[in-house]
Amino acid sequence: MVALAPELAAQTVTPDGARLALPLRSDSLVGVFEGRTPCGKLFVEFTGYDSPACEKVKWWLALYRDPAGEPGGYRFEGTRVTRTGAWAIERGTASQPDAVVYRLFTDLPVGSIALLRIDANILLLLDGDRRPMVGDASWSYTLSRTNRQAAR
Repeated sequence: MVALAPELAAQTVTPDGARLALPLRSDSLVGVFEGRTPCGKLFVEFTGYDSPACEKVKWWLALYRDPAGEPGGYRFEGTRVTRTGAWAIERGTASQPDAVVYRLFTDLPVGSIALLRIDANILLLLDGDRRPMVGDASWSYTLSRTNRQAAR
């Protein structure tokens, strides 16, 4: 297990095109979430990594607050990919106008991905229409809170 650096900077582009560095400090950690999803368009668009032989993707996601206590940076570690960026809290899905949605921003063409906050322990990946993605008997699109503070 790799320990988190006390301060790590996430370089990101915000939705309005501004480039900024966000501190990822272990003392500002909101939560760490893990899961395994099928490979597919979402993963390729979010990470820029495409592997035709890919069956599943391991997700490790840490969310951090900024110094004012607002959403700040994130660190994603997945199968062969690491990404950092900014995140924000939004409201509403296709069927729940008051639902809490976490939006992870990326400098890749997809721009961002959305996660529905079910509760403090469960996040569901949303499709482009803000509907929960549906898995199958083998894989889901669910990320669960973990106590692990760093990926592999």
